[in-house]
Amino acid sequence: MSRTRAAAFDFLVCLIAVGAWAARVLPRLGTHLRDSYDSEFQAWGVAWVGHALLHSPRHLFDANIFAPLPNTLTFTEPLVGYGVLGIPLGLLGLSPAAVFNTLCLAGTAFSVWAISRLAVSHGASRTASLLGAFAAALGAAAATNLGYISFVALGLVAFSLLAWQRLFETGRWASAVMLAASLSLLAWFSLQLFAFGLAALAATIVADTIAHPGTRRLEVTFRLAASLGLAALLIARLAFHMLEARRDHGFKRDDAESRLYSASARDWLTTTNENPGQAFLKRRSDSERSLYPGTSALVLTAVGLAFFARDRRGEGLVAAGALLAALGMAGSLGPSGPVVPVLRLGLPFVFSGIRAFTRFGLVAEIGFALLAAAGAAALLERARTPAARGILAAGLGLAIAYDVRNTVRFETRPESAAPVDRFLAGPEAPGPILHLPLYHAPGDARWVFASLAHFKPVVNGYASYIPLQNRELANLLAEETIPDGMLARLRAWPVRTLVVHEHALPLDRISGTMAFLARALREGSLAAPYHFEHLGGDDWVFPLGDGASAAHAADRAMDSGRLFLQHADATPKIARFDESDFPASIDEPAEGEVVHGTLRVRGWSQTAAAGGTPPAPARIVEIRIDRDRRRPGSFARGPRPDVSAALPQLGGCAEAGYAATFPMLPGDDGSHGVTVVFQATDGRFRTLRRRFDWETGEASGSSPEYR
Repeated sequence: MSRTRAAAFDFLVCLIAVGAWAARVLPRLGTHLRDSYDSEFQAWGVAWVGHALLHSPRHLFDANIFAPLPNTLTFTEPLVGYGVLGIPLGLLGLSPAAVFNTLCLAGTAFSVWAISRLAVSHGASRTASLLGAFAAALGAAAATNLGYISFVALGLVAFSLLAWQRLFETGRWASAVMLAASLSLLAWFSLQLFAFGLAALAATIVADTIAHPGTRRLEVTFRLAASLGLAALLIARLAFHMLEARRDHGFKRDDAESRLYSASARDWLTTTNENPGQAFLKRRSDSERSLYPGTSALVLTAVGLAFFARDRRGEGLVAAGALLAALGMAGSLGPSGPVVPVLRLGLPFVFSGIRAFTRFGLVAEIGFALLAAAGAAALLERARTPAARGILAAGLGLAIAYDVRNTVRFETRPESAAPVDRFLAGPEAPGPILHLPLYHAPGDARWVFASLAHFKPVVNGYASYIPLQNRELANLLAEETIPDGMLARLRAWPVRTLVVHEHALPLDRISGTMAFLARALREGSLAAPYHFEHLGGDDWVFPLGDGASAAHAADRAMDSGRLFLQHADATPKIARFDESDFPASIDEPAEGEVVHGTLRVRGWSQTAAAGGTPPAPARIVEIRIDRDRRRPGSFARGPRPDVSAALPQLGGCAEAGYAATFPMLPGDDGSHGVTVVFQATDGRFRTLRRRFDWETGEASGSSPEYR
């Protein structure tokens, strides 16, 4: 088999293996995302890049968030490379979620394949290289990152190291160009991986130069310099926009923040809650602190080192793996370790913007893959016949699969374009658009993703860096009493369309927000809103620009304006929302229950007697499903004699029980959270939550309901 065919066949193997490894997510690949925050935001980023390149490539970096600021794509990972790859998938008709998830899985398979190519270049067999790559590249870190896209281009780090190896060995211009292409692509895919890749490349160059001082030194040095110069030229535009944003907004990381997101030694013995093959480990984390290299990878590494110590075979493979593993582990320690302070001195532009140095551990992942490949090669060489080698390889593959298997499931189904989003796509709603509630935090990922319906500029945004003026605006709009001059400030921002998602306003904001807008509406400084239903809740759209028709506004004032004032007057006045503890319960759904069809939410709450006040039922302030307040299909209070019998101090509990039903709506299938907020008779609040899976089908079983 030719080298090209062998590489293509191995890539197909990687695709199949990664598909099997991620089998739990495949049924939802086209509809669901990993979560409703980072995944939604990253899916927006990929879609924005594709949209901008097709419609206005000159404004690629002027993303439609944090309007009207420029260069907003640089406030976080730009993800340009993924956006380019997503264009043909989008043109084929895939949804933004399907494009995003396809790129995640394909990128993971590519990384496993690229790491195996690096092992092959160091002398390992194809089978041993694939086993080593599977063992180390599909472990805890991969399970943590499954469904997120920032780091699935790890294979480009391996490719840059492979290009350097060929340049060092042959001195050819083709290898120099390959190195420049690998580095520049790495930057356009992920600046963090670019930084880590540069560190790995620098360490490898130094190690190879010391180990082989006479190997075409001048020739290789000249071509290396040319390669780095070409790479710098290819990423110049990206660097320009990043530096411009940093200059305009003063974005930087302080040492305390970097230390907070740096690893410790124990993180290298930490796995995830979704890797059952590693359940024997005591430490769990579903964040970037899950750095355990994998049991199979460590065992194969130990085998490889033991055989190397005995016969010194596979020197290049073991040396490269040990160097990268040590570099990645030391780099993950951040400013407290020996690597990052040196890198910050040598490459301040590249490393000064990194917050989570724990992710430096991805370089160690490549190193452990090479060492594991050495161990697999040593074992396979001991098999005397092809059949024996095949059986041994299959056994190693099964052991690796048992070790790295995961239970990750994509849980969030992004909401289809709501009626308000379809309206915002029309000419009646010019940008910039401001959505309330405004957080400039993960909660805004929802409105950012929804902007894919129109790609108009929105003031909302969620990124690694938040400009000071945006943080101030969010704080002012979250106050108990919004300042009177806020409307003029919004118009001067400029905000041309204000969208109030009443169903999503939290309890501590709803009163202030609705009162502020009602006051402006009564004074005539605000035109009457458009009204839209939203999953049993309400969305309101207020035009703030000069383009609103007076006649149209008058027509709306007769119905939607009056309806809005009714909602505002009925809003509960909750100034403070301090959590307390008093008897309350959600009996149904049970934690993790699979609900078919109609959702029943049932439980009880009773305030005990105090200070001469008799026991009384606590008020059910609201029931939310995920982030939304929905109108129930039915709601009633009723007796709970079982509670009274178990807790006689609570009295008769004649109305302590509550029961509500919620119909399953299109797009509800997936994992959800139900939240019930109770208020005791003395004004205290308590919040309880349950997670459940909502699936289509008839509701099973029966539950007491009060009529």
